[in-house]
Amino acid sequence: MSRIAASGAVLVGGRSRRFHSDKAFMPFGGTSVAQLLFERLSSVLAEVFFVADQVNKLAGHEHVTVADLQPGLGPLAGLQATLHHAANDYSFVTACDLPFLDERLLPILWQNTGEADVIVPVWNDRVEPLAGFYHRRCYAQVEAALEAGRRSMRDFWPLVNVVRVDVTRHFDPESIERMFFNVNTPGEYRKMLTMVDGK
Repeated sequence: MSRIAASGAVLVGGRSRRFHSDKAFMPFGGTSVAQLLFERLSSVLAEVFFVADQVNKLAGHEHVTVADLQPGLGPLAGLQATLHHAANDYSFVTACDLPFLDERLLPILWQNTGEADVIVPVWNDRVEPLAGFYHRRCYAQVEAALEAGRRSMRDFWPLVNVVRVDVTRHFDPESIERMFFNVNTPGEYRKMLTMVDGK
C-alpha cells in the first residue's frame, strides 16, 4: 500500500501534571506509547517525527525529534512546530496519550482533504483535535493564537476551513471509544493495560 503524501507528528512535550511522570515513555506492549504511535503513523505516512518541548528529550532515540518553537505552551505550540518543520503540505498530528489510535483512521480523514485546512474526526457530538490533519496554510493563524495567549487546538478554527468527519460511519462504537481512549492519569494508565489484549 502506498503511503499518504503527508507528514505525521507525535507530540511528546506535555508536562503530564496529572500523570506524575512522562507519558511519552509509558511502557506499552513491550515498547512505549510514543514509539508505538510512531510505528503506526510510519506505516501510512510519508514522513513522521516527534515534537518535544526540548530536542534532547528523546536523546539517543533513532527517530527525528523537532523542538517546540515556543516551549511550554501546550499542543498548539506542538502544532506550530509541526507545520514549521513538515516537508508536506498536510500533517497528521497526534499525542502520546492516545495509545489505541487506529492507523485505518488516517486514509478515511485523508479522503476529505480537498480545500480543507483542518480535517478531524467527530462522533456523538465529540471531536478529537489531536487525531487530525492540518494544512500548512494554518501556520499564521496558529502563530497568532499563540501570540494572543491562546492554548487550545481549536482556538484558531473559526479562521480556517475545518472539515469534521463522522467516524461512526466507519467504526463501531466500541472501536471508537477505544481508539480515542485518553491516558492522563495513573488510573487511566492502569485501565489501558487491561485493554491491551483487545487490540
